[in-house]
Amino acid sequence: MDANALQNVKLKKTTVQERPKVAVDERTAQQYHTSIINTYVENWFDAIKDHTFDTVFLDLTAAQAKAINAKHEQWKKNKITLEQALHDLEIDEPSFITLREQCTNVIQSFPNKQAFVKLSSRSPKDVCDEQVFEKLYNFELETLTEEQRKDNHELVLAISRAATKMLRVESYDEVISLLVQSERVHEDFEEELYFRPEKFGVSLVLREWWAQIDIDLEFRAFVYDNQLNALSQYNYICYIDYIVKYHPQIVKRIKEFFEIARPKLTHVNSYIIDFTVDRHSLYNENIPAQDCIRIIELNPFEVGTGACLFDWKTDLELFKHGPFEFRFLENRDAVDPYKNINKDYRKYLV
Repeated sequence: MDANALQNVKLKKTTVQERPKVAVDERTAQQYHTSIINTYVENWFDAIKDHTFDTVFLDLTAAQAKAINAKHEQWKKNKITLEQALHDLEIDEPSFITLREQCTNVIQSFPNKQAFVKLSSRSPKDVCDEQVFEKLYNFELETLTEEQRKDNHELVLAISRAATKMLRVESYDEVISLLVQSERVHEDFEEELYFRPEKFGVSLVLREWWAQIDIDLEFRAFVYDNQLNALSQYNYICYIDYIVKYHPQIVKRIKEFFEIARPKLTHVNSYIIDFTVDRHSLYNENIPAQDCIRIIELNPFEVGTGACLFDWKTDLELFKHGPFEFRFLENRDAVDPYKNINKDYRKYLV
């Protein structure tokens, strides 16, 4: 889970990390297609499938999207329980029975029988069940030394790891539960239903859960006209010592990898791309860049996508024309995790 989410997510039923609203008369449907739909997972996965995680797409219908949104509204207003919402979906829209079977088969097909769930557009990472989170967080604490448990920077990373694992699913019910609770999912369904009512194109995307992923070493890159112009530490509300020590090699490897990936993504042209780096192979020159970098996802090149340590207002020219810049927190005093994290998470800090 990114730092933006940690600033905005509250540990309640669900919370909103809103995409900035754009009035429908301020941009055309064509602009919407180019900025959002071009970075739907379906539109880039095949081109770079060797550099990302195994992924399966399940078609959703407009009727299913409307049904999920209806249950979301009822659940949000406490008119029905989550369990009742899941039960009613298959009664109100029998096609969910088929989706259940499809979902189950896909999850069971992955080697670890676990999946990361998202839509073509975004994931339901705004959902946070406090009991589940605390169980995962306590597990992360057990991996820290006594000294690290006194360091808010380390604790924020533990919170991030726990929050990310909340999107790990092992069953259909867990998948649909996340979709029903998520405001992000609700928003994305509404947008798609508005712009493409006759050609609904949002899929349910199940990606193999990759236990080896190192979320401490996630990076966000800004690509304009197929040029990599900016790179940022992804979790930007805490200091990460490894990035400070090895940033020259990280930049070198990501640039090497981008030269491999770029020709495969020319059809997207401008986008924001997230990478994860394998620290164990970073310095082994015998291991090619494509074997130590993995693409997590592509995001639209637009203000609604988080800029991490950059700023859309002041850095737009840099995003478009460079020169290349890598931003990371160079010292612990550069940021105060306690002040930057959402107040609901502060009880987990010292």
